[in-house]
Amino acid sequence: MRSIAKLHVLEGSAVIAGDVPPSADQVWRDVRDAVASRTVLLNGLSHRNHRVSLSPSQALAVGLESSASVLVRERRDTLPLVPRMWNDEYEVLQYVSKSSPHLADLSPQPLRPARQPGAGIEEEPLVLLFIEGDTLDAVYPRGSALPSPLLDEIVGIFAAMAKVQEVDLPRVPSDWPSGDDSSAFIRRLATFAQRDVEPLVREKLHPLLERLGLPEHALQRFVDRIPRLKRRPFCLLHTDLHRGNLVVGPQDRVSVIDWEFAMTGDPIYDISTHMVRMGYPASQFDSVIGSWKASLDAARPGLTEGIRADLPIYLAYERAQSIYPDILRAASSLGALIEEGVFARAVARIESALQRAAAPLQLERTPDRRQIATALREWHRSRVGGS
Repeated sequence: MRSIAKLHVLEGSAVIAGDVPPSADQVWRDVRDAVASRTVLLNGLSHRNHRVSLSPSQALAVGLESSASVLVRERRDTLPLVPRMWNDEYEVLQYVSKSSPHLADLSPQPLRPARQPGAGIEEEPLVLLFIEGDTLDAVYPRGSALPSPLLDEIVGIFAAMAKVQEVDLPRVPSDWPSGDDSSAFIRRLATFAQRDVEPLVREKLHPLLERLGLPEHALQRFVDRIPRLKRRPFCLLHTDLHRGNLVVGPQDRVSVIDWEFAMTGDPIYDISTHMVRMGYPASQFDSVIGSWKASLDAARPGLTEGIRADLPIYLAYERAQSIYPDILRAASSLGALIEEGVFARAVARIESALQRAAAPLQLERTPDRRQIATALREWHRSRVGGS
């Protein structure tokens, strides 16, 4: 007899209820079936995410607390806009948990690996323990200052990652730099953006990019100007530590989600992506950098050497490369019929991306909001064939 008697949907979560004590295999089959029958909780960059709450008997069957929920992550077929060192988030989380008890306590517990279909095997999504709380952007939206206790928590996460070395993690792919070659590392990132991301976005948005004044090969010119960086020991990087991937729980405890783009590399890259994507107010920028540096120096000396010269280079790179994914995501957010609220947010996102990238890409001019709106409407009209 199946353990699922009824599937409830409460506050955005699927709740599985049943009377017969299930086996662990049955619980995971029921979780998969529940996901197939309900709406998506949240769409991420490369996953559809579903929260499923288990009954007490189901939680017990898989070794979880009676009030546990799980997060089911289904891979989406998306353009490769972000470099990926490893393909298996489950494996990354296993290694992170083994190498750092602190990070294990702050990250989703991996429960079931994703499986690709074939040879009699059904496709299965990744299953993680759901972390209760609110994402940081729901509590402190982008642009707002963070209180010192929360900043201390975030800096502590970076310090914990600094202690995790390459030998503690999955094997580094042969085409990735390793050790301490920071120059090779940034060029590997830049090559991906220049050769993989920019052409894909141009193929989809060529007329729009022209109207926005974004010339071809803009990234190539930036890459050609990257100087040599100081060598620094590599460590674990999250690479996407922004307000949407930080969860604030009880007692303002901060947890970290979405480890799919983790890699090993230059720690200054990780703080640069953090500073660009977090949206700190200008008044907090220098203090966050200072706290991060002091924390890493205490955790593992040598990781912040050369920061004065190299941080501006990484910040410029992040602002330059992100223009293509940001414009694509903004344009792709528009449906067949334009909703004015969605359209206004897309225009604002494109404007912000252009302003950030103007200096590093040496753009002669950037369009104002009205010009961006006109260009976006014309591109949308040509795409949907309507008016």
